[in-house]
Amino acid sequence: MVGGGELIYSFLEQHLIDEIIVTMAPILLGEGIPLFKPGFSPVELILQQTKTYGQFVELHYNVKKYKKRAL
Repeated sequence: MVGGGELIYSFLEQHLIDEIIVTMAPILLGEGIPLFKPGFSPVELILQQTKTYGQFVELHYNVKKYKKRAL
C-alpha cells in the first residue's frame, strides 16, 4: 500500500494490515516526512525475510495479530 503515514495509520488502527515491507536506503536525512503521525501506538512486527538490492535492504514483516476479548 502506498499512500503515506495517515493512510497506513488508519488501516493499522483497524487491524487491516497483515504485512509491512520497508525498504531502507543508505541516506541520512536531517528532516523529512515521518512514516507515522505523533501518538502512533506501537505495533508488534515479526521479521519474515530480508533482501538486499545493492545498497538497499528490504525488510519484510508480518503484523502480529491480537485476539479480541469477549465482553
